[in-house]
Amino acid sequence: TIGYHVRQLEELLDTLSIGDRPLELVGLSFGAVIASNFAVRHRDRVRRLVMIAPAGLFPPRDYLGLLAGSGLLGLLARVRWAARCRASLKRDYARELRAMTDGGAVLRAYIANADCNRAIVRSYLSTLLCCAEVFDNRRALRALGSSPCQTLLLFAERDSATGPPPDDAELRELLPTACWHRLDAPGLDHAMHLTHRHLVEPLIADFVGSDG
Repeated sequence: TIGYHVRQLEELLDTLSIGDRPLELVGLSFGAVIASNFAVRHRDRVRRLVMIAPAGLFPPRDYLGLLAGSGLLGLLARVRWAARCRASLKRDYARELRAMTDGGAVLRAYIANADCNRAIVRSYLSTLLCCAEVFDNRRALRALGSSPCQTLLLFAERDSATGPPPDDAELRELLPTACWHRLDAPGLDHAMHLTHRHLVEPLIADFVGSDG
């Protein structure tokens, strides 16, 4: 469940002895879902939150409602979805590798790990079965929108993993005080923090370094 992932983050921060100092969190994809739920539960601890290519904002289509459902059809749909995840991520990341100028060491390591570590497939399946927030995290984002946490969202204009970004009207409704950017460049996709660091990192640095 999402609570399990949030507790893992809590335990990590405690292990690192970070204490109760104000945090600036960065979450990618499903990590953005975890970070946003952590921020909602710990409003006094998270000062700024950056969400890169966040999951949880899929269009509310019928099949996504089915995936988030609790019945047998929802279970079967999520199993089928999870079975496709490993292959599709490898395919998408392999395409993004071609756009990288640094050799793509991180993505290559990820792909190699996905080939030899079956636990990755089990973790995908477990998350898809137990975390409806993978598909729809709007409740947490709406709660985050009423908190003092400053929020930045970075979207790929064409994201093969999470789909097209939501429109401005929905983002304003969910997160009235947040700022967001839609990035578009050749080869820019879900792993834009690796493939297009020169576009992503300055936006994060400006946001984290701001006084707002």
